Amino acid sequence: MTILAVSYDKESLNRRKEELERAGHLIVPASSKAAAMKFAGEHAYDAALIGFSVPDDDADSIAKHAKMLHPSISIVFVRDQHAKRSTTADVIVRPGDATAIIKALDQET
Repeated sequence: MTILAVSYDKESLNRRKEELERAGHLIVPASSKAAAMKFAGEHAYDAALIGFSVPDDDADSIAKHAKMLHPSISIVFVRDQHAKRSTTADVIVRPGDATAIIKALDQET
């Protein structure tokens, strides 16, 4: 599966990229909103994983843009239980649980 992974925390992004690649996925990492928007238009994706470090408004913008370009893309947000509810996320998973994130991505595609 090809995944656009977005996080403003580069260390977290690199760690998540490694975890997902070990699980057999192709990852295109983006560490800013501008990069995510650009990369969304350059490739076809099965899923977008938008990390905890991405502010809600940016996450929603990235998700809407990705859905516009790729209507069948699955959008997975990493958020804690106190985050505002998003209408753009297909799934919301808690931060720090790599197994749950991989499972959510696999189930959504």
